[in-house]
Order: sequence, then C-alpha cells, then structure tokens
Amino acid sequence: MIEVLKETYGEFHDALITEVRYKTNFNYHNNQDGGVNEVELFISCFNLINNFKRELIKITFFDVLVFKFGAYEGMVNLALLKNENDLIIVDFFPSIYHDHLEEDLNSDCIIKCKKVYYSVIE
Repeated sequence: MIEVLKETYGEFHDALITEVRYKTNFNYHNNQDGGVNEVELFISCFNLINNFKRELIKITFFDVLVFKFGAYEGMVNLALLKNENDLIIVDFFPSIYHDHLEEDLNSDCIIKCKKVYYSVIE
C-alpha cells in the first residue's frame, strides 16, 4: 500500500495535515486483550494521477511502533515514505538533501508501523 500512496500522492508536496487520531482500544476489563496501536491521519493533498486534484484522504497506520507528533502548523513540504526491514516509515518532516530525503530523528511528525491503508474522504 505504501507504493500506491507514493505513486498517487508522491512525496505529499504542499499537503496539509488536518486531523490526527491515536487509538489503542485497550480493554481494561480483560488484560489479555492488549488492544491495538493505530493512528488515523487526515491529510489534504494533491493526486498526481488525477491532474493534481486536491483530495482529503485518511491514512490509517496499523501496529504502530513509533508515533511522534509535535505542535506545528500542519503544512507538509515533502514526506519520506519507505519500507525498511518490514517496517513502514512515514516522516512528514524528513531531512531534505539536494538529491534525496532521509529520516529525521527529530521530526515533528513521524510514524513507524507494520501496515498502512488509505481511503479518499472527498
């Protein structure tokens, strides 16, 4: 799914994060049911395949291992999307170099997870 996101939305140039939700669904009544770590991120971005039409999409990150979200205005210049050692890394504020992007350990918005799904909201 990460490849489809990259093909459709590129590096999320000039996108705007509009909402972020973090869920654990932890069950306090049953300790065996540890819940899930899931992040839903709503982002207004340009669809590269559809004449750069602006769309609002929801990206859901499943089995989240790292979630860092700092206070900022929500605008994304470029995002790093990669699959590394069966771990999906999405860094909305990567280190930007002349010819490539790299994960920024001090990023204001980075998510590392096992699975990603997205849907178009509008």
